[in-house]
Amino acid sequence: MKALLIFLGLMLLTTSAGYGQTPAKPHVKEAREVVEELAAGQFAKVTARFDEQMRAALPEARLADVWEGLEAK
Repeated sequence: MKALLIFLGLMLLTTSAGYGQTPAKPHVKEAREVVEELAAGQFAKVTARFDEQMRAALPEARLADVWEGLEAK
């Protein structure tokens, strides 16, 4: 859970700085895509980006639960 919150926090920080500008680095573009996919409920797309270890720690159903819990707050 702590890893997920750190992951999401870093993604939000990365995507909020200079939003609307052309990303200078590929990881910024990917971070924005992941946040957009999460917001659209496309959890399978997000987990497809994960490596084996991340997928084991945060499978699609768990990611959906966590994201929906964050949206409810």
